[in-house]
Amino acid sequence: MTLASLARLPCTLVSAVRAKVHSLFFFPTALAITKLVSVVATSLPVAWWALAFSVALVDGVAVLPVAFAGAVVCAAQQVQANKKNTAVNRTHVFLLIGFALLWLERIIPLNSGSVKRSEAILCHAAHWTCHLSPRNATSHGENAMSTPSARKRYFCFLSAALLLGGYSATAQRLMGATQAVPPAGHGDPVAPILLALVLIALGAALGGRAMSRLGQPAVSGELLIGMLVANLGYYFHEPVLTLLREGETVRRILDMALVLNVGLGRAAQLVLPAGGHADRLAQILSGESGMAAISVYAFVDLLSRIAIIVLMFLVGLETSVNEMRRVGRTALLVAALGVVVPFLLGLGAMALLQPEAPLGTRLFISGILTATSVGITARVLRDLQQSYRTEAKIILGAAAIDDVLGLLVLAVVSALVATGTIGWLRVAGIVTKSAVFLFGSVAIGLWITPRVVKRLARLEIENLKLLFGLGFAFLFSWLANAFGLATVVGAFAAGLVLEGFFDKELQGHSLRDLLSPLESLIVPVFFVLMGMQVKWETLADRKIVLIAAALTLAAILGKVVSGLGCSRKLSRLTVGIGMMPRGEVGLIFAGIGKGLGVVSDGVFSAVVIMVMVTTLLTPPLLKLTLQRHPPD
Repeated sequence: MTLASLARLPCTLVSAVRAKVHSLFFFPTALAITKLVSVVATSLPVAWWALAFSVALVDGVAVLPVAFAGAVVCAAQQVQANKKNTAVNRTHVFLLIGFALLWLERIIPLNSGSVKRSEAILCHAAHWTCHLSPRNATSHGENAMSTPSARKRYFCFLSAALLLGGYSATAQRLMGATQAVPPAGHGDPVAPILLALVLIALGAALGGRAMSRLGQPAVSGELLIGMLVANLGYYFHEPVLTLLREGETVRRILDMALVLNVGLGRAAQLVLPAGGHADRLAQILSGESGMAAISVYAFVDLLSRIAIIVLMFLVGLETSVNEMRRVGRTALLVAALGVVVPFLLGLGAMALLQPEAPLGTRLFISGILTATSVGITARVLRDLQQSYRTEAKIILGAAAIDDVLGLLVLAVVSALVATGTIGWLRVAGIVTKSAVFLFGSVAIGLWITPRVVKRLARLEIENLKLLFGLGFAFLFSWLANAFGLATVVGAFAAGLVLEGFFDKELQGHSLRDLLSPLESLIVPVFFVLMGMQVKWETLADRKIVLIAAALTLAAILGKVVSGLGCSRKLSRLTVGIGMMPRGEVGLIFAGIGKGLGVVSDGVFSAVVIMVMVTTLLTPPLLKLTLQRHPPD
């Protein structure tokens, strides 16, 4: 079998099952992708990727192992192109993946036709692999892509895109299979929650790794995997993914059911306007798998809320009060411009594009634009070994001050929205209360904590530092909520208090290191959930697309203008671009706004697009400006 005929196999497969799946939503997408790949395919990995992706979209078969096989084959072609026994190695990979695929098909109830087709595809793939020599793979590849680096980028982009598709189809198939099985008398109600957590963690790892290989922040991949999985699950009527996609709407339905003492299906029809969407949620919530789906939603939602507190606590730990004092007036001016200008631009954009929106909504969206995620900028500076530059120190110091000012804006706006009244006296009162809590808690904490730590050091308690740190963060979050402020304000204040000295006392590891495993486990859940709540159909609205573009432009210009706060002797553009990414802080603000009900589904999707664009643009633009403006 020649490579040309092999490359046409995806189209052959799609044509063979066209009659069966012609009504499928994603059939045109699968057909278009396989035709495109059949034209440009020059080696087995590309053809096999198209084949695996087509099966995933057409059948919903659990083909995640096949996607892994494609990734391994692509890597093998790049690394072992000029070595012997490449085909044999690939055959071994397919055999191992075959066992995993057959195991999945035995434990998941699939129809016999799907099982036979998957087994046949796997066997044929192994047979084709044995007949492909390294010489043919490399010679054909050179015709399309002249350099190894170009081939590497080509396969990397293609692998990332198709892996997301294969994973999403697998995730919704597994979740659907779990919900379809009626719970037995000895069934553990935690089992669906565990499966959901595994799939979310796996998806976050795959998406983050794919984007990291492309030189982009991992958070972008986590958002993308959430968007893809939840929207595919919604269109394929998967209960759990549909509830996770709805987010705050589900909580309002549950509250309505408790308050009015009505069924969940009836509550869904009361909360949502009549139509197919409300009927689908009512059917899910009142169906046999409704309680299992609700338990998964409640657990993931709770875990994401805890992840927000942990994340803001870590942001506070990385923010030094002493560093803010040292950077001086320049960083303070840059931070002030980076808050005021985006806020005003956001107000103008929302007033122009959504004049009918309440003032609270416009204020909240504008407040989201004030956020800055310094972690992405700091990593780029560190990778380029440019952290010593004056511009870098100004960026890091200004971002720390920006976090404080941004949290004050968030506290004020969220309190105004919660009370429903907006007036100068009310604004002044909330500003005073927020400032008193933030700076007062930090001052009192810095005075009390050293004395507490000295006494704790005498106790021989394992993991004392971790327990004390988390307890401190949760306590401050509760206090902030008691003051009528967002819990993230308290978590950030707790991090500011413990940053200066706590890592130097008690046990050998820093608090940041001790929290790293917890961060790796639960923080991606928040980003995946934020991506899940981006609804594709909202982006089909021209007005939402315009809002996304306007917010993105306002976010970029507002932070670039902040660079004018530093001296002309420095690269103002570098400082402005360094302040540009919104990252996790912007998503936290958006999530809080959605929870308060002031950010609609469409505007939330626009905000997530803005966060992703600013986050993706910062690394390449920052590298370019640093290269064009070398230090004096």
